[in-house]
Amino acid sequence: MLKNYKLHFAAALVVQSVTFFVLFCALWCKKKSLAATFLAVSAASGATGAVLISQLKKELSETTVEFDDDFEMDEAALKGSLNGGDNEE
Repeated sequence: MLKNYKLHFAAALVVQSVTFFVLFCALWCKKKSLAATFLAVSAASGATGAVLISQLKKELSETTVEFDDDFEMDEAALKGSLNGGDNEE
C-alpha cells in the first residue's frame, strides 16, 4: 500500500526541504541559533526525497514494456464482431 504513495512522500519531502531552506536563510540573516537546525532538516529531507525519486525512476525503467510492431489483425473478423456477427461485405 505504501508503494502507491512513494511519489507523494517524495514530493512532500522536497517541498519541505525547500521551505526549511528558506527558513534557514531568513533566520541566518537575523543571526538566530535555530538556523543550523533548519539547514540540517532541510538537507536530510532533500536527500531522502531525492533517494525516493531515484528509486521510483529505477522501478519505472525496470517495468517498461516494449511492444512489437508485428501485430496483425484479421479485418473481416473485426468487422464481423463490430456488426454483431453479421459478415456482410
